[in-house]
Amino acid sequence: MIHARIRSAHRQAVAALVGLISLSAAGLSAQEGPSEEPSRTRVLLVGRLPVWDVAGRREVREGDIDTAVLRRLQARIGVAQPAVAPLAPTNTLNVDTTIDNPALSGCVDATANDCSLRGAVAKANGLSGGTQINVPEGTYLLTIAGGALEGPSGDNSIGDLDVRASDVSIVGAGAATTIVQQTQPNDRVLEVNPNLDPSFVFSLSGVTIRGGRETTGVGGGGIISGSTGNQTTILNCRFTDNQASGAPGGAILNGEGTLTVSGSTFDTNTASGATGDGGAILFDGGNNASSLTVTTSTFTGNSSASGTSGGGAILIQGPIGTVAIARSHFVGNQASSTTTGGGGAIANSSTSIGTFSISFSRFAGNAAAVPTNGKTLANTGSALSPGANDNWWGANTGPGTNDVVGTTVSRWLQLRHSASPNPILVTQATTLTADILGRNTGGPLAPGSLEGLPAFPVPAATIFSNAVLGTLSGASTQFVDGAAGATYTAGGTGGNGGADATADSQTVTAPIAVHQPPSVTTQPTNQTACAGSAATFTAAANGFPVPTVQWQVSTNGGGTFSDIAGATSPTLSFTAAAPQNGNQFRAVFTNVVSTATSNAATLTVNVAPAVTTNPTNLTVNQGQTATFTAAASGTPAPSVQWQVSINGGATFTDIPGATTTTLSFTASAGQNGYQYRAAFTNSCGTATTTAAILTVNTPVAAVATVSGDATICAGRTTTLRADFTGTVPVDITWSDGFVQNGVNASPATRDVAPAITTVYTITSISNAAGSGTASGSATVTLDPTCLSFYTVTACRLADTRNPAGASGGPALLANAPRNFPVAGICTIPMTAKAVHVVVTTVNQTDVGHLQLYAAGAPLPATSTINFGLNQARANNAVVTLGTNGEITVQCVMPAGSTGTTHFVLDVSGYFQ
Repeated sequence: MIHARIRSAHRQAVAALVGLISLSAAGLSAQEGPSEEPSRTRVLLVGRLPVWDVAGRREVREGDIDTAVLRRLQARIGVAQPAVAPLAPTNTLNVDTTIDNPALSGCVDATANDCSLRGAVAKANGLSGGTQINVPEGTYLLTIAGGALEGPSGDNSIGDLDVRASDVSIVGAGAATTIVQQTQPNDRVLEVNPNLDPSFVFSLSGVTIRGGRETTGVGGGGIISGSTGNQTTILNCRFTDNQASGAPGGAILNGEGTLTVSGSTFDTNTASGATGDGGAILFDGGNNASSLTVTTSTFTGNSSASGTSGGGAILIQGPIGTVAIARSHFVGNQASSTTTGGGGAIANSSTSIGTFSISFSRFAGNAAAVPTNGKTLANTGSALSPGANDNWWGANTGPGTNDVVGTTVSRWLQLRHSASPNPILVTQATTLTADILGRNTGGPLAPGSLEGLPAFPVPAATIFSNAVLGTLSGASTQFVDGAAGATYTAGGTGGNGGADATADSQTVTAPIAVHQPPSVTTQPTNQTACAGSAATFTAAANGFPVPTVQWQVSTNGGGTFSDIAGATSPTLSFTAAAPQNGNQFRAVFTNVVSTATSNAATLTVNVAPAVTTNPTNLTVNQGQTATFTAAASGTPAPSVQWQVSINGGATFTDIPGATTTTLSFTASAGQNGYQYRAAFTNSCGTATTTAAILTVNTPVAAVATVSGDATICAGRTTTLRADFTGTVPVDITWSDGFVQNGVNASPATRDVAPAITTVYTITSISNAAGSGTASGSATVTLDPTCLSFYTVTACRLADTRNPAGASGGPALLANAPRNFPVAGICTIPMTAKAVHVVVTTVNQTDVGHLQLYAAGAPLPATSTINFGLNQARANNAVVTLGTNGEITVQCVMPAGSTGTTHFVLDVSGYFQ
């Protein structure tokens, strides 16, 4: 049904209308053409006379006339349809009373209580140039009944408020505080342009329209507006509890023109009856120039009972130019017809020649009594282009079953939930952002795309919940511009945390990695192990991500640590070895946050005893001390227990008190043949020495013979000898007082270096048998002819590289001898017989050799040092001195040679 309106404003057209009823249908068709589809519209009984549908030759009543006929009639009476151009108001009326009295229309600011809302509308209807009516806070009750008495006469004095003048703006102080409420059971609140003037402009802002009741079957429970080329603007208003009984448009019915709704709320409005389309808004395009724009508005709990088109919140019908619905909420609206009416939120039966867009809006909980009619969106008109993409349907899966009928939705908004920064550390905070900017395809919407989308949910409710490993604070309770935020603060435990965000029936979890630096919870402890057995260290740490572990070892007392290859589990186990004693072990736990290092634990490696010294067989005399010694290694140092076997080694028994490494006791004849051993024991085991046999002899007196006659040079030594028999050990005293005690083997020897010729004898010899006897002697005679060597500090005797002199240059000539002084130089005494020297020759100009000998002696047959051409050569030599204390140096070169060589002579000692 198209519900365009005819109003008595065209009173000058009545006569023409009456005259026209005699026109033939054929005549109209000839001019207008037969192609215009008939549709139904609302009509007016002018002066109680019926208007006839001349095309069908039938009487029509109010609410039943062909639009095509209406248009032809309008054209015949010259109704123009110019483009609308809103005018800036030149008049301002300030309402100053809530009394509903049309007579209070003075509206003089200086006069109190002279301007009621109805009076202001009445006055504006008589003004030109545009009027703004300012309505302050308050509840404005419309108390004058109109109903059938008013009809469509546009009578502002009764029933609803009738705005007959174009360019009127009614401006409230805000929908929350400026309330216009109809109290009469059969009247809407506001009728705009009852005369159906073309190019009519009206706006309403900051006002609540409440309680309108349209019962005449026309429609528009709150407001009826629109005509050819009209502009109606609704801004920041609320429409609540308005009803159209048996008619469309529970809150607003707009027929033709442009309707713009922004920032407004429509709740619990109802269109009932068989034609009850558009529970909140019915928009009838009426012509292809009409357009509907709805932005940043909320539709909640509105219902339509139409069995034809439906539209629990909005119905769009008729030929239309463009439709743009964006950034608006449609929640809990219902198409309650049990027949064909669908579209719990929006129904479209229009034929659009422009764009038809429903976008960036929220749909949740809308319903249709017959779900297959379209629980949310029903389209029975032309194809929607670009259609209903990029909307939020209450779940990330998009429209539910039967949410959309008659069109296709391929792209929808999705709830996103994320934390930034992420990951975070324990006790740190991160910002949670939940928004419905995500899309199932094509990537997310750009930030700000949902700016102006009304906040939801209403009433405010919990959005963020279920914080895992943390707490929430500062959480939004509504999505604003499609987004909400909260602060998540991690607790003291790391792990996979997170929090939920819920929008309508969709919940999305934002995973939050709560990183926790490693903290050692189990320290390794010092361990003691025997070499060859297992040593085990254990450490543990908490942290997230779960830290890796790397064991390290220090071999220098904790000075430095190095990684142990492959030691990457909480338990370190290995076979202990003796060299590892004192090593320190620690575990290093690492994750992406940091590193924690355990205490160092020390490994003590004990070693089982190992015998290092076995006792040896021992022979002693009766009454002597028998001593056995044994030793063993081991950690800790092993204890020792000596044992004795009196049955040839068959069994051994402990010797009480014998717990040192040396066993000493006085031997008796009865112990002869006993075996002795030591048992070494520590925590890692026991080691036993081999057994040593004790032989106890009866002592025999010692008998000694001295020998060792010798002739020596003064200062030299010679060896004396005493061969003896008898039981050892023996003690010997020599004639020069020298004592040798405990001699265990014959012969007894000693070295002597007497200053004079000396005779040596043994004055006493004794052993366990007592004193023995000695015979013989040794005479040591000094040779007066012997020479002795004496060292001197290294000193240079001669150097021919020095200036000419007795001990200097010139160089030695080929085949020519030369004498050099020695005695009396470099502390060499004049009594010296020979010297020890180092001979060096350098800078030779020919090959040859040197011969050094005592001055005055014949040339020896051997050379002292050989040399080549220009070589540095050195040699040691002992050279006898001549009687004058000099030596001769002969440079021997090939016959006829004129070569030379330099000569260096260093002394280290002398003989005399």
